[in-house]
Amino acid sequence: MEKVFRSLGATAVVRGGQTMNPSTADILEALQTLKTEKAIILPNNKNIIMAAQQAAELSELEVAVVPTRSLPQGIGALLALDQQATLDGNVAAMLRAARDVVTGEVTHAVRDVALDEVTVHTGDAIGLLDGTLTVAADTYEEVVQRLLEKIPLDDRELVTLYYGVDVTQGTAESLKAGLAEIYPALEFEVISGGQAHYPYLFSVE
Repeated sequence: MEKVFRSLGATAVVRGGQTMNPSTADILEALQTLKTEKAIILPNNKNIIMAAQQAAELSELEVAVVPTRSLPQGIGALLALDQQATLDGNVAAMLRAARDVVTGEVTHAVRDVALDEVTVHTGDAIGLLDGTLTVAADTYEEVVQRLLEKIPLDDRELVTLYYGVDVTQGTAESLKAGLAEIYPALEFEVISGGQAHYPYLFSVE
């Protein structure tokens, strides 16, 4: 996903993951590489927001944090960035954009768990909506479809699928075609995210 963010204008990217969340020091180090007086941090993970806020307080730059909780939220926020706007204006616009994004995450269960109406076993394909375990199914593609069934789509227009390193473009395009038949009123985009551990991430806007 780093390439996606850089293509949209991100100047510095701090790598992280489910088991390697960046520290305040890591984020500060990235801020020090910037040739600017102002910066906006997109944590893109609820577990990184506090470290980002601490880095913002410690940095010599004027830094704001837009508390994005997922990669798709971060992309939505970044798309709202206006290079000509003020820092406060950009933060407000990016917050609105991030809040409008519904995030779907597709991965596999690493342990047996029963939560509300969802029971999963180790290795099952599972789906989270905005960070909450919502569905389990036999395949990752079925999880995407079942997650979309859970989202009110009347005022939504675009679904962007980011497929991971273990998914081929052909498989992702086939999924897109099938979903387009089910939801003809929606526009679907497929992008190679190259992310590990998550065969699919998607945003609904």
